[in-house]
Amino acid sequence: MRLIRACSEHPLAAVMVYLGLLLFGATALSRLNVELLPALEIPVACVITEYPGIPADEVEQLVTIPLENALSSVKGVKKIDSVTKEGISAVSLRFDWGTDIETAAVEIRERIDAIFPFLPHGLQKPFVFSEDLADTPVMSLAVLPLEGKELGPQLGWIIDKELKTRLLQVSGVADLRVLGGDEKEIRVDLDPFKLAAAGLSVLEIIRTVGSSLYDYPVGTVKEQDLELLVRATTGVKGVQDLGRIPLSAAKSGTGLSLAEVAEITQGIKQRTSFFHYNGREAVGIILKKTGTVGTLNAARNIERALPELRELFKRDFTLEVLKNGAQEIREAILNLVLSLLLGILAAFLVLLPIFRQPVIPLITIASVPVSASGVFLFMYVSGISLNIISLAGIAMGIGMLVDNSIVVLDNLQENGARTPGQIARYTAQMGSSTFGSTITTLLVFLPIFFLPGLTGALFKELALTLSFLIGTSFITSMTLTPALYALAGKKGARPGPNPWMSGLRGAYSGFLRRGLQKTTALLLSFLSINILAFLLYQGLPKEIMPQIDQGRLSVRMLFPQGFDLARTSRLSAEIERSLLALPGVRGLWAESGYERTSLKDRAEKGREASRARLEILLEKRRRIGAVEVGRLIEEGLKGMEGVSGSVEFPEDIYRKLLGSPASLTLVVTGQEREQIMARAGALARELQEQGLLLSCEPDTREDVPLLRFQPARDSLSNSSVPVLELVEHVSAAVRGSVAGSLKTGSEEIDVRVGLKRAFVDSTAELERLKLPTPSGWVDLGRLGSFRESRTFGELFRCDRKAAVTLQLVPRAAKAQELKALLAGRQDKELRVTESSLLEANLKEIGFAFFLALVLMYLFLGAQFESFADPLLLLSFLPLSAAGSLLLLFLGGKSLNISSFFGILILLGTTINTAILLRDSFESGVPASIRRGSLSRLRPVLATNATTILALLPIALNPFREGALQRPMAVTMIGGLSAGTLLTLLFFPPAYAVLHRQVKGGPRARPRGQG
Repeated sequence: MRLIRACSEHPLAAVMVYLGLLLFGATALSRLNVELLPALEIPVACVITEYPGIPADEVEQLVTIPLENALSSVKGVKKIDSVTKEGISAVSLRFDWGTDIETAAVEIRERIDAIFPFLPHGLQKPFVFSEDLADTPVMSLAVLPLEGKELGPQLGWIIDKELKTRLLQVSGVADLRVLGGDEKEIRVDLDPFKLAAAGLSVLEIIRTVGSSLYDYPVGTVKEQDLELLVRATTGVKGVQDLGRIPLSAAKSGTGLSLAEVAEITQGIKQRTSFFHYNGREAVGIILKKTGTVGTLNAARNIERALPELRELFKRDFTLEVLKNGAQEIREAILNLVLSLLLGILAAFLVLLPIFRQPVIPLITIASVPVSASGVFLFMYVSGISLNIISLAGIAMGIGMLVDNSIVVLDNLQENGARTPGQIARYTAQMGSSTFGSTITTLLVFLPIFFLPGLTGALFKELALTLSFLIGTSFITSMTLTPALYALAGKKGARPGPNPWMSGLRGAYSGFLRRGLQKTTALLLSFLSINILAFLLYQGLPKEIMPQIDQGRLSVRMLFPQGFDLARTSRLSAEIERSLLALPGVRGLWAESGYERTSLKDRAEKGREASRARLEILLEKRRRIGAVEVGRLIEEGLKGMEGVSGSVEFPEDIYRKLLGSPASLTLVVTGQEREQIMARAGALARELQEQGLLLSCEPDTREDVPLLRFQPARDSLSNSSVPVLELVEHVSAAVRGSVAGSLKTGSEEIDVRVGLKRAFVDSTAELERLKLPTPSGWVDLGRLGSFRESRTFGELFRCDRKAAVTLQLVPRAAKAQELKALLAGRQDKELRVTESSLLEANLKEIGFAFFLALVLMYLFLGAQFESFADPLLLLSFLPLSAAGSLLLLFLGGKSLNISSFFGILILLGTTINTAILLRDSFESGVPASIRRGSLSRLRPVLATNATTILALLPIALNPFREGALQRPMAVTMIGGLSAGTLLTLLFFPPAYAVLHRQVKGGPRARPRGQG
């Protein structure tokens, strides 16, 4: 009370304080870190181990399973998944939310150190890292060669050494991936017959070449007063020098040079990835930011650097921006600014005809920038970034900022307050109801902090920002609002009669007069609406996140196993050019494979030469929808022999974070992979026969062509060749080996030694491959036999069991039927997952609702000193839910995470109308109830109308940046509209019934006091 009176007596001082707050808020806003997502520590640690040249099934047995067994006892591990490929093992450990992932990583390394000595020889030390949201690419670029030019090793060198270096120098860029392009390599292709004649093996040549490629310091010598650095070098500077490397011929005893037994050329390395832009071969560059620089700042720095880079390399290539991660942030910020402006405009347009004086709306909307400044200052102090989650909280709270100020101003104007004492007294009169409505709104957010998993962690910032926003608006209504009213002087006095408001009050008074006499019909209507809400809840579709048309489509293409990257690239380019001709398509890019130097990239699921991923950009103004474009693409892919593909909406950031793909994921586990593959295949065929599936793609296939060499034990024993030495000779001959690197000028080029491809390109040639033995040279075919077979490209395990995953894309309108059918088939080794990271199930969400209701009941019971009144107040919440569910039903929307939070917010907002009405009742007498209800009609209509109008732009926002806010806004608009109207109609009669049934009735108290 003293603070309110001080602000009323010294209004200019109060205004100056809040102007200072505005200044601090603006400063804090300029220094907030702008991110796409909040800073979340994902509780996932990955262990990647490289075992070069070993098939996937052997890597699984020798590396993956022992590591899983050793790491399963790490404290806090909730789930273990693994991916095994040729030469690589990736084990993923998922922990409970709240686990200190750095401490867990230390324990993981300790377990690895303990088991590493028992793992196979030649294994690389496992690499441990944790998941990080900062790894989300900030920008994707395409490097396109100029017309008439092609990608080649020279252009690849410029990109790798110059462009890559300059991009890494941009402030905020931490790392980047390069896909496609060529790298130089010096090839030493040996002639096996010449080697045999000279008595030399491939391994000997590799060792000789490696020992001849050195240039390093060996010490220093002192000559007079100078200290000279001594370097030892072979003087090999180029291809010709390489050919003069001397070899020792064991048979002839004469010296040979390398050029006499090999063909030495400068070529290119075998590609591990390709990248296409609009059907043209290109190089893709995916940039990631540092953890300390915001996404928006990092993207802005890259954008500033691009013009200079384009000018610098204009004679070599052009740079195109494919995807800008900051664009979504910019759109979200623009959405916030528009929401602020429209919220202010809505408040003014609604309040002006109600209060009929411009000064009242102007005082009211002053709370919007002041409260927003307070939130920005709070975010800066607490380290919360400006991201799509916190922005959603601010955007949703814009319409509720003016509610408390409207209630206070209505009371001040209604009582004709003039003097500072009157202003302070009539402001304090509304303190009880505004404080109660504020606290009940804040209490609904408290259970969010108890939600487990990613849901609670992700939406905590939304709850914090929205709570602080509403709390600040209450303080503003008790301090700034009376100060501004005092400065307005006589302009804030009671205006003349308002004809349309008088008519509305008259109609409402007549309804209350009849309703308070005939309560039975109203109570039956009340029960009917609750039943309607229950039926709507049962009938609405339920999903994690709604499907969003982002103006893009993703296409996954699967080519026959055995296709090398070059063949996949050619076929993919042909398909891309045909897709560009489809209506509605304005561009696309495609990629396949992995970055050579990135172990994480190589270990990622699905990065194989036989798979390609296309991102298709749709025209903004197209005559057909994205679904129709997708159908045309699928029809085009069906005509491609040997190529299968699926089209889907790309994973938006919410689905990716929640682990909620557009398709259903069916996971089958067991001990024997053949059995679970058979079970998964049978189930997929059954679902397709029932017409439920659009496509079904298993992640495990035994379809990679394999030429398996089986050594003959007797032959090996007679020739005295150890098996390991045999394997090393064959690997060196077929695969080749990098013997060293040759430095020419500023370049350092790898030197790869192996047999000419013509001698290892068929089974017959491999059988004639000569290997050295103690008794002479022997053909490989005499030491064993070859047979063709099939093997796995990738192997998966889930919780230390073999696993097969089916990505099920349901047909239109068949998703619910498919889910219901699969739900009845689930057991301990077959389960359906829609979200791998979403851990807040219906039971836990229900607990959040229950906890919010209990807290609200306890607070309202303390406020009104009654057991029965809070129950009556809370019983009106289903009326709001009915309005929300009805609007979702009419709009064809679903119940999802976003609409759930909209309903949760409604728990604390729609009850405010009932609180305002209850606080105005001097007693339980019908006349008193009618009089109090009429006195609250204007503030109730004004507060809810401003909130609804402020939410309308968010609800009608058709763009993807409104994906999180739009369902919330729709839910709140429906709930506020129906809840306000129905509470005004039903609460007074229900209160009268309760007053007659409760012995003694509620304690009478003066109007407006708590």
